[in-house]
Amino acid sequence: MNDEIKKIISDIKKTQNRIEDKMVIDMFEKSVLKIRNSELSYYFAHDIEGADIKAHEQVILSSKDPKWNYKFVRDFKEADIKAHGQVVLDSKDPKWNCKFARDVKGADIKAHEKVVLESKDPEWNYYFARYVEGADIKAHEQIVLDSKDPKWNCIFARDVKEADRNAHDQVVLESKNPYWSYKSVHDVKRDNIEAHKQIVIESKNPEINYWFARDFRYIDISENEQVVLDSKDPKLSFMFARDVLEANIQAHDQVVLESKNPKWSLEFARVIEGADIKAHEQVVLDSKDPELNFMFACVVKGADIKAHEQVVLESKDPKWNYCFACDVKGADILAHMNVVGNSGDLRWIRAFDVLLNDLGIYKGNINDILNINNKILSLAPNIS
Repeated sequence: MNDEIKKIISDIKKTQNRIEDKMVIDMFEKSVLKIRNSELSYYFAHDIEGADIKAHEQVILSSKDPKWNYKFVRDFKEADIKAHGQVVLDSKDPKWNCKFARDVKGADIKAHEKVVLESKDPEWNYYFARYVEGADIKAHEQIVLDSKDPKWNCIFARDVKEADRNAHDQVVLESKNPYWSYKSVHDVKRDNIEAHKQIVIESKNPEINYWFARDFRYIDISENEQVVLDSKDPKLSFMFARDVLEANIQAHDQVVLESKNPKWSLEFARVIEGADIKAHEQVVLDSKDPELNFMFACVVKGADIKAHEQVVLESKDPKWNYCFACDVKGADILAHMNVVGNSGDLRWIRAFDVLLNDLGIYKGNINDILNINNKILSLAPNIS
């Protein structure tokens, strides 16, 4: 329902709650019927109690719109199935003929099927074969095969029990489409896995090559891996090293390091056994990102806590200084307190007050400590 029609129906229903139903019909129904809008007539008949169903049905039949004729006959038990069916048939629209045959009890299945077959549309021939009882599976299948569309051939082979899987697989292979080659092996059959693998490799698509190597074990994935390595994509190299048992960890480690991407260096160091921790740590340190340095210090065994702490302190970011003091064992609490207190950010100052209280260091406001400390430091120039 479009917004304008939705608003009209809503307003009528509100009015209907305040005055006699007969008055509502008299006030609005003549206007609705007069403008002959099939969508508005459908919703009026559907939502307004006491509506003249037959009059609105006539508006919809006269519109020749297959969508609203289908919806009307689906939702109103008193609808004239044959009349609405004829409108849908005359439209030659494969979508609404398929839906009509599928959803309307008493529909002329063979007549609607003929429209769908003559459309040569692989999508709606697939849907007809799958969902309409009594469909001519072989006829619809031939349309899908003749279309040479790898998507609908793969889906037909996957979902239609009587499908000739070998024939559909051949269409997918001939299309040279790497995604549907992957899907055909994944969802349908693995007889031609090497042929599909070659299409995926030749595509040079690193993501699909990663999927192929990840999902199909007991095959040589070295060429798929090389495509991923050649892409220099740190995210995919990390995922390949994480998810593929036979992955060349050192090669992916090098890709991630060369990318200088601190996020994926952190993930690689955190997750991958055999990662060059110190090299990834240096990437994170060089990024000067307080969040990533905090996380590295938190989650990577053997991290240089003091080096990451210095980055966080120099960032002057009250959130990550608070988090570092709170979560990292061995943190310099007073140094982080100084950064948070001087930030003037009340949210993190209050959070730090709670932290100090929980640690049993001080029960009060950190600004009290900072003020005393600043007074001490102010004396420094006068010290001989």
